[in-house]
Amino acid sequence: MVRNEMLSTPERRGRPRDARVDAAVLAATVELLGQVGYSALSLSAVADRAGTTTPAIYRRWSSKAVLVNEAVFPDVTPDVVPFTSELATDVRKMVAGCLAMFGLPQVRAAMPALMAEVFADPTLHHLLLERFRGAVWQRLRDRLALDDVRCGTDADQLIEVMAGTALMALALRPMADLGDAWVDGLTSLILNGIRPDREAPT
Repeated sequence: MVRNEMLSTPERRGRPRDARVDAAVLAATVELLGQVGYSALSLSAVADRAGTTTPAIYRRWSSKAVLVNEAVFPDVTPDVVPFTSELATDVRKMVAGCLAMFGLPQVRAAMPALMAEVFADPTLHHLLLERFRGAVWQRLRDRLALDDVRCGTDADQLIEVMAGTALMALALRPMADLGDAWVDGLTSLILNGIRPDREAPT
């Protein structure tokens, strides 16, 4: 790649971040993860592929783990939580969304080492989780507050069930085995646990 001199120019204090640098670095990170994996991924290689410098990356992301987290989970927005009048539809979309997200090649390449780093560093754990909390968690709490959900259903536990089951299934089974039937099965299990008793299937 021909190095873009604009991307390698040091930023002055107070200068707004160049969105082109951010996009190039994130794209390069995803590409390299698929080629070399997390452990062999270096910020110098990312910088070279993105046409920028390692110091420029460190000005934006404090560590490799923080960069990789943003690269593989780029869209942390409230609308990842469906919000309709049909509980079964919303839960199924969330289950399918978890499976699709964790099944991406770059996510599968990054998750084992990324989780190990998160567990070893409480500060990093808090920093990375903050990207998923706030608006996303609040939207899920609002969805669970509707009268088609059993009172007291915990948003954190529901996310742990969906995400944790998807991660475990991907670790134990080939992706080809995790189709509509798997999504429907987990959706049914969750609905049996969160529907009000009066609506629970017999």
